[in-house]
Amino acid sequence: MIDQHTKPTMAEPTQDPAPPVEKRGGRAVAPGQTQTAWAGPVRQRRRISKIGTAAHERATAFDEMVQAANSPVERPPLISPIVLVTARPRDAVTLESLIGACGHSTVTARNLDQAAQDAHAFRWNCVVVDLDSLKDLAGAIDALVNLRAERPNVLVVVLSKEVKRDDFSLERLAMCDVTLRLPVRPEDLHFALEEARVNNQVWVKRCRQMKLLGAAGSVA
Repeated sequence: MIDQHTKPTMAEPTQDPAPPVEKRGGRAVAPGQTQTAWAGPVRQRRRISKIGTAAHERATAFDEMVQAANSPVERPPLISPIVLVTARPRDAVTLESLIGACGHSTVTARNLDQAAQDAHAFRWNCVVVDLDSLKDLAGAIDALVNLRAERPNVLVVVLSKEVKRDDFSLERLAMCDVTLRLPVRPEDLHFALEEARVNNQVWVKRCRQMKLLGAAGSVA
């Protein structure tokens, strides 16, 4: 007989035991959880690490350029043979003799493209250009500017009858180190070669600074 004053007791709900937890890549992952759920933050950390490494490398390279731009530039040596650029074989003989009187041997190129290739391949560092012999004057000037930008440490002496006077100033450094008015005596060329070494120091310094400014712009 059931006691009417006794309330029936209800069974308390049972809770399932917590699933076991395993660790993957240093993170707690419940069974059934996909790898994507925990791999995303890992990939993000790796990406941030790579970005930080790249930024550090850029900063290091920039510091090296700053140091190079501020370091003194040594006067370049004059290495024989000198590359003579002329499209007139008859003038080549005269100019080769002129350079020989200054104590240097020569190799002859018919255009500036060939001269640039030879100077790069054989590590020659001086080019003497008979500008009047080149038919495409505008193209020759462009080629000189490109040579100066790509290999600033190559000495460039330009010869021409069209200039009014010899020019040992720094105004034409983007094209050459020195300009001589033809005809030229051996002592004139010898002096010009020595002045080209002095002016080339300034040009190399400028190129380093321009490279530094470009790098600063890319970092910013």
